Order: sequence, then C-alpha cells, then structure tokens
Amino acid sequence: MNQRRSRRTKREQQFGKPAPPPPRPKELPQPNVFFVAGVVLAGILGLLCVVWLGFTLHHIVEVSERQALVRTLPDVGQAAPGETAILEGRIAASEPARYDEFVAYVRERRRGRSGAFVEVINQEKPPFTVESGSRIYRLANRSYVFDGVLPTWKDTERLDDDTSVWLSPITIRGLVTQSPVTALGRLVASEGNALAFHADSVVGLPRGDYYDRLAARQVVNWIVILVLALLAPILIYLGLRGVYRVMGWTWGWPWARPQA
Repeated sequence: MNQRRSRRTKREQQFGKPAPPPPRPKELPQPNVFFVAGVVLAGILGLLCVVWLGFTLHHIVEVSERQALVRTLPDVGQAAPGETAILEGRIAASEPARYDEFVAYVRERRRGRSGAFVEVINQEKPPFTVESGSRIYRLANRSYVFDGVLPTWKDTERLDDDTSVWLSPITIRGLVTQSPVTALGRLVASEGNALAFHADSVVGLPRGDYYDRLAARQVVNWIVILVLALLAPILIYLGLRGVYRVMGWTWGWPWARPQA
C-alpha cells in the first residue's frame, strides 16, 4: 500500500498533478407558473412604460407651446381687435355665483382603481365680467375651456357633497367672485361699457403664476421621462429573456435553456 502511494506521489511530482475534471453544468429549474407570471408582468409593465413615455413626450410639447404663448402674447390692452392676446384680471364683484360660490365651474368624478379616468358630471361656463386695471372686459362666449394642459389651473377646489359609498367623491373646481383669472383669446366688438373678449382657454391664476406652474410641470414631466426611459428597456429585456427561456423549455430548444 505504501509503495503504491509513493509511486503515485513520485509520478505526480514528476509529471505534475492532473487537473480535476470540470464539474458538470447544472441546468436551471424548469420555469413554473410564478416565473411565467413574472415574465408576463415584466413585459406588460415595459410596454406600458413605452406608452406612458409617448404620452409624456406629447404633454411636454403641449406645455412648451403653452409656455411660449403665455410668455410672448401681448396684453389685451396693447393688442389690436382680432389679435391673439392675454386677458389678465379679476372676476368682477358684481358677477353672480351659479353654483354655491362658483361663477364658472366643473364637477368631476374619478373612475377606475387608479383614478386615471375623469368623468365630467356637469359644468357651467357662462360669460362673465373681468376687471383688468381701469378697464372692464366681458367674456363674450361660452365655448372656452378650462386649461387641460395644467392640472393645477385654479386655486379654488373642494369636494362636493354628492358622494356615495360605492362611488368616488365629486370634486368641484373653478372660478369665484374676485378670483384672479387669465384668459387666452382675442378682443372683439364692444358690448356697451365693457370690451368684449372671445376666450379660448381660461385659468384661475395670475399670468405670472400660470407661467411658473407650467415651468414646474415641465420639470415633473422630464423626471417622469428619465424614470420611464430607465425602466422600459430593463423590463422589456427581462420579459424577452423570460420568454426565450420559457419557449426553450416548451419547444425543446436546447440552446435556449440557460445553464448555471
């Protein structure tokens, strides 16, 4: 026994100890239902990130265009009739309220678990009088819109009392007497002592605050773009790798079976 051991020891010393054989690769376990669910979820989230990225880019363009208008349009006092301008002032104290304290308003209810869908219950957009410095203007149309580009287009907002156990509460927001208002539109024919203004969009903010909130919205949009741009490729890559592995096990592709 000792002679055999010494001979083997001498051979190892003379020719070197042979390298041990490499371990056999172990295949990863077969994907189960939880793995498949994770693959599907990663792929869906990745695609949703791409869609959300597209909507956010479109919103960035909208906000940029609105910022340019608010920054460059002349005040209505320096604009010629028919020229696009900005009317900034306060709703006249003599203007009657149409719903509680609101002169113009929109009542909305959010739908869906995430609250992403907004249902308009009803709204009132009457013509009203605006005091701008020493001049008085009268909104001559009902076709104006509350600014949908900026979610925080007003400071007056509260929950309405029309709520239910099964439905989300109704939010009412709008303009009240003596509240600030900024309207984008154009000067038209006069109506008595008041100058008539055809408004395209209306917000319940001074012009300076309006521009600042648009700029703050752009910052949020770019942060969202950065996060989505990082998440989308990672999630899509994980989803594709998972699909590749599942298909390898399903269809018997040996090259698609990852090995540890």
